[in-house]
Amino acid sequence: MSSSSADRPERPLVAARAAATVMELLDVLRGRGRDGPEPLPAVPSSQLRVMYSLERDEGINLRRLGQLLGAAPSSASRLCDRLETLGFVKRTPQPGEPA
Repeated sequence: MSSSSADRPERPLVAARAAATVMELLDVLRGRGRDGPEPLPAVPSSQLRVMYSLERDEGINLRRLGQLLGAAPSSASRLCDRLETLGFVKRTPQPGEPA
């Protein structure tokens, strides 16, 4: 095995933190659905992955998001467009980039 015994205790902790974050996101989505006049549409797992990535790295650009997702920047852009339409994210231009 390539990992040492010192690495093993960290893996369950990292997995537990990731699971807790996903559960928090799902609770937020569920809560927003109860607060609004209409139920929210189901959020696909690809969009949940985007929200999780954005939560972990606020201010991330599309190129980096695409790398994290294993997707082209154009695909990441379309995912963010859908999330912005639903009101889950707000896209802003990076400083120094044309609007």
